[in-house]
Amino acid sequence: MDVQTKATDLAAYTIDNALKEKIVPKRDRWALGTRLVDTALEMATRIDTANTLRLDNEEEARQRRMEQRMALTATFRLMTLVHIARRLTHFDEAVHKHWTKLVKEEQELLRGWMDSDRKRRNATN
Repeated sequence: MDVQTKATDLAAYTIDNALKEKIVPKRDRWALGTRLVDTALEMATRIDTANTLRLDNEEEARQRRMEQRMALTATFRLMTLVHIARRLTHFDEAVHKHWTKLVKEEQELLRGWMDSDRKRRNATN
């Protein structure tokens, strides 16, 4: 599933950047680097969890929607953290553009997945 693959890629990219001295200096790693990593991992794991839940079971479908919404919320938090990191450490603009592009792509994929689920639920009702 593309949304899962891209989420994993985004999480790995975030972890890699959070460990780079030029992007998140050691002095900021505990406060900012940890938040970046935790948020990216939360997004990816919520997507994985949502994907294991079935739409044909009402309780699982409700939980799936919740996990998808929480994953989407995590992408917005991640975007904010990336912008804060850029402002504080002034890392390369190309890295910033690529990172925010990856986050935006994940948001679009998540929204598409959620819309697809909504259409499938409505078609069965």
